[in-house]
Amino acid sequence: MVKRLYVDMDGTLARFYEQAFCIEKMHETGFFRELSPYSNAVGAIKQIITSHNEEVEVCILSAAGNEQIIKDKIDWLMKHFQIPVTCYFCELGENKAEYIQRVTGEDLSEHDFLLDDYSANLIDWENHGGTGIKFRNELNGRGWNGHGFKGHTVYHDSDPEALATDILEIVSTGRCMEEVSRESLKYEIEKIMQKRVGWVFNGNEWECELFANYDDRISDHSLKEIFSSDDPETKFYELMGEWYDDEDYETRDEISGKVRVELGKLGGAYATDEDGNFLDDEVEELYQEVFDSGYFYCSLPFDHYLKQEVYANIMIDTGDGNRDFTDNCIYPFYDAKEDDEIRDTASLVWLAKTQGYSKEDLRKGLAAYIDGDDQTGFMNTVGQELINATSHMNVLTFLVKTTLRDLFNIAEAMLSFTNGTPKESCVVLRKDTMCGLFDPWYGAGSLLEIELQNDVVIPVSIIRSAKPDGCDGSCSISEVYGMCGSAWKSTLVGISQSTEAA
Repeated sequence: MVKRLYVDMDGTLARFYEQAFCIEKMHETGFFRELSPYSNAVGAIKQIITSHNEEVEVCILSAAGNEQIIKDKIDWLMKHFQIPVTCYFCELGENKAEYIQRVTGEDLSEHDFLLDDYSANLIDWENHGGTGIKFRNELNGRGWNGHGFKGHTVYHDSDPEALATDILEIVSTGRCMEEVSRESLKYEIEKIMQKRVGWVFNGNEWECELFANYDDRISDHSLKEIFSSDDPETKFYELMGEWYDDEDYETRDEISGKVRVELGKLGGAYATDEDGNFLDDEVEELYQEVFDSGYFYCSLPFDHYLKQEVYANIMIDTGDGNRDFTDNCIYPFYDAKEDDEIRDTASLVWLAKTQGYSKEDLRKGLAAYIDGDDQTGFMNTVGQELINATSHMNVLTFLVKTTLRDLFNIAEAMLSFTNGTPKESCVVLRKDTMCGLFDPWYGAGSLLEIELQNDVVIPVSIIRSAKPDGCDGSCSISEVYGMCGSAWKSTLVGISQSTEAA
């Protein structure tokens, strides 16, 4: 059976709507004759006429208000087709399906196809038994009459051969052109993204890590903001999101633009306009849903900054913080007497125990201390620290070079203990850690030269703070002492679950 393909002109073969004031001018002599063609559509229909005339009878079906318009349209067809083609011209506004049934004397069947850009014509055609094929041009694919018809669809930007193939496949097999679904869209995106360097598929999303230069560092000001928070690690992630917000948007927007270009090259349902928007509103909406769902995800360079080394001060509070750390001002401190009681809450008492000395050993050792040069050993260097202390607010402080990640781990252990974690964690430092007495509020202190003879295990419950230098109090050790970074050593062994030295 020969199948008939009726082809609309205005908006399908001819670019009617791109003319300014087209409705007002359409009755002017010569208007239709001078319209520009949809070259791909003209080429496709010519190919069908010349190569498949035994299978498909092609007829032009267009509306015309008078004889002059009919003449102009025939002139247009002769100019652009240059081959004979059967033409039907109905009245403006007339139902095309009813018109064809009247002039042919036959009812429409599924073998009667209408290629038209106007959804109302296609819906009427199918209501009368025919088969519609939507021609998506630049206008109706952007929302103008774009959603009324849900049947077969072909696209103006497909090249002539591809467009002819699509039309013939519909006419010969009746197979509906595949609609774009979330799955088919992601499939096409996957083929494109596999060629993009720097993007990897991770779970259900395409991921790219944003760039950080090798010498990018978190500033001292930002470190202070981070460690002023009750939850430093959470604050770090929040600030990272703020710092990289623009780059995150720009990177995802850039890859989205490139994906749109590549999809646009596929044509058909993925045809795009000059701005990269899909001509099909439904495809555009679906693409935006996929994009907004996080399908393109930028991970921030957290690891780069978590590896950043910082000079950290671990300050101890064994209960002496309630007395402004004056419990550490024991003899031979300049304002103390030899027979003064040493309080159990003094951090120096706790430190002595970690080195194998009781409080009584500490009292006797300090009473026997003789000031002089080249003091060595734990007890002598504690005496030297006290006799050189210049403040009543002496916090026992350990100087450690470590990473932000380790500091966050310590902060997390401290927070967990505060929240009632059953087993307490401990921070373990090597015995070559620099430590001593420091006042971060008034910018005073001592020599920071207490000599440890054993590694130190510090329960998190007695850590007052573990922050980068200058982030606790108003003064930093580097500023007060004018010290370079070599004073802080990489002596953090790790965080253990042992509480033996508590």
